[in-house]
Amino acid sequence: MIGKEGEIKYVNTRLYDPDTVTWKGLMGIVELKKGERYPSTSADYRSNKLPLLYEAINEDRRNRGYRGDVK
Repeated sequence: MIGKEGEIKYVNTRLYDPDTVTWKGLMGIVELKKGERYPSTSADYRSNKLPLLYEAINEDRRNRGYRGDVK
């Protein structure tokens, strides 16, 4: 479904505050490997594997006035 319209529902099952959140839009989910309990940034996830994420991070940094890009 990646690149196509879809819908994601999340049902919060907390007893004291149950609710449902729905997101509709283009699908593009990246599966991440399960890491350590307190992992540092993995060397496996670089800009070549997650280009849209790094593009968004770098655009945000430019908007905030930071120099240089995260790679």
